Amino acid sequence: MFLLSVGAAGLALFAGFGIAMAACEHSVRDVFSGFGNIGTFENVQPIPIPQTACPYVRLASAAAADAAAPWHAAFKPSPDWERFSTQLSGPLANLDAALGAAVPHVPEPVARDLRTVLADVKVGRVQLLAATSVSDYMARSDVLGGFAALGHASALIGTACGPTLAPPLPF
Repeated sequence: MFLLSVGAAGLALFAGFGIAMAACEHSVRDVFSGFGNIGTFENVQPIPIPQTACPYVRLASAAAADAAAPWHAAFKPSPDWERFSTQLSGPLANLDAALGAAVPHVPEPVARDLRTVLADVKVGRVQLLAATSVSDYMARSDVLGGFAALGHASALIGTACGPTLAPPLPF
């Protein structure tokens, strides 16, 4: 009888542990699943882009790639905040200017997305001065929202102007 009780308790413990692990895996997957989907807009059809907009789009694309570059180091176990914020400051200023220049030249659906990104870049520039770490910066600014809006604008433009507008995710 004792062995039967111990066996039943072990089986219950094993089943409970399995259920708990499955729930944790599901929760973790839900939390992080959005990162992989940011900037993927497979169902968005590109719209016609006037060739006169392309120099501005290419400038914004280069500025976005420069602003994305410091983020590769930001996801290391202990990034140096001072170095990261210094490396991001100039590229964010350039992205701010490039987006502002592009908005009047692109079709309205793209301009709407770029204005969203521009607003997020302006907040991000201010928060570089206030934040104390990468995680604090992420909490104070809408980096992921800005990247998503840039990805949508990029999907609307497609390859009409050459390289895509949004750089690949840095993680």
